[in-house]
Amino acid sequence: MTDGGQINVIFDVLRRDIANRKSELKENNQKLAHYTTAETALKIIESRTIRFRNATLMNDFQEIKFGRDAVRASYEKFGGGFTAKAEQLFEGITEEINKQIELVESFIRSDTYLTSLSVYDPDDFSGKLSMWRAYGGPIAGVAIVFNTDVVDGEDGPLQSRLQPVRYGQEELDKALEGLFRSLLDNVESIKDFSREAFACFLALELQMLMLSTKNRDFLEEREWRVIHNPLNNFSDFIRSKPVSINGIPQIVYEANLEEYSEHFHEFSLENLIHKIIIGPCRYPDQVRAALELALEQAKVLNVRDRIIVSSTPLRQG
Repeated sequence: MTDGGQINVIFDVLRRDIANRKSELKENNQKLAHYTTAETALKIIESRTIRFRNATLMNDFQEIKFGRDAVRASYEKFGGGFTAKAEQLFEGITEEINKQIELVESFIRSDTYLTSLSVYDPDDFSGKLSMWRAYGGPIAGVAIVFNTDVVDGEDGPLQSRLQPVRYGQEELDKALEGLFRSLLDNVESIKDFSREAFACFLALELQMLMLSTKNRDFLEEREWRVIHNPLNNFSDFIRSKPVSINGIPQIVYEANLEEYSEHFHEFSLENLIHKIIIGPCRYPDQVRAALELALEQAKVLNVRDRIIVSSTPLRQG
């Protein structure tokens, strides 16, 4: 049986890099923006919910395959030194870790839900061109900019992991090499864990990397992902719901912000939404008027100051 101090040491090692990346966001006064259609943004405001979709139904599921293959390759490069040392503490730990990795890979296909965000700089008044190409044009797109502190909810009511995306094999290799080097420096801290428990902890961290590693060509997006695994992160405020999206029936998980805000005031739309950027579209004035009214009805203050129209030129389809 482990004591709390040893657990904290291992968690600090496994998640140190993520903690550093979160600190950089705050130090640079950066927010996180969710790019979506104006129609979906209106639904978020009116229903006071944030939706998590199954990982296999992302815009391009090849992203998940890329992440899985990249983590597997990186683990083979840098995991051997650590597992050889860990075998001295836990006979059979290498086999157990491989078993747990296969298990979490199956969870990716069936029981992992997420939503995507992109870094928003304080002097950004236009949004990202690459994202407007996906959501702008004939169908109006918007970026809902969230205050970073309240979307990081792994230990709060969201019970979801805020995870930065790695771009390309080289960046992932650097992250995993550093992780295993830190584990080797702290290998004695795991000696009182059970073999199964430590293998599970490590495999779950590798799963997070599988879900948040993309091809280097997408670097401009500067994406983070909010990842919810209902098997490991149960929350009274997040519920499954059958829906049809673009003609495909599916299960989604919805975080009810109205219920949150009754217990955690920071989750009200007033505190959650920093700004909304309306992307290049045919009818920006009508979109703005509709979103302003929806925010006012949701009791959000200073609505006009929160909504801006992007000046990004985009060829209309």
